[in-house]
Amino acid sequence: KSTLAMFFLIWEICRDPDATNLYSSYTKDVVDIFYNGILEVFQDPDTYDLLTIFPKATVVATNAAIGSINVGRKTRYPSVMLRAINQALNGLADASGLILIDDIHSGIDEARNPELLLKTWSTIANNLLARRKNGTKHIWIGTRWSIYDAISKRIEMIETESAYKGWRYKVVNVPAL
Repeated sequence: KSTLAMFFLIWEICRDPDATNLYSSYTKDVVDIFYNGILEVFQDPDTYDLLTIFPKATVVATNAAIGSINVGRKTRYPSVMLRAINQALNGLADASGLILIDDIHSGIDEARNPELLLKTWSTIANNLLARRKNGTKHIWIGTRWSIYDAISKRIEMIETESAYKGWRYKVVNVPAL
């Protein structure tokens, strides 16, 4: 799931490098793997040959310490900002293209703890979703550990709150067993 999401995010970046995109997961280790995967696709012409399809899609600036990648030209907010859920975003990013949330919960222990679920949701709502500009697409990927997890909460909000009336969305559930 994550690899397919990575290629989709790269496609979005290449189609519109001036859009700002945001990726988040539950830990910096996962974010770093995703960050390095994106750079690998851009920097390995023998395997991916990205420039044949998108000749202007060159990486012009990176900052691994903060998780930013600029494609096409360097701007205040990068083409993609990759941050763990517990890392701050203030002043670093906005999202006009895509918000990609990938495995936002660490596992079953977090899913069984209502306080941790609430803390994660609060961080998502106040840190990630607050960066959303009008028209920004969302993709949420993850194991559904609980009916009270962030994905379930987001689906419930879209289905029940008037602020989301008219939003297009699709839920794809794939059973683990």
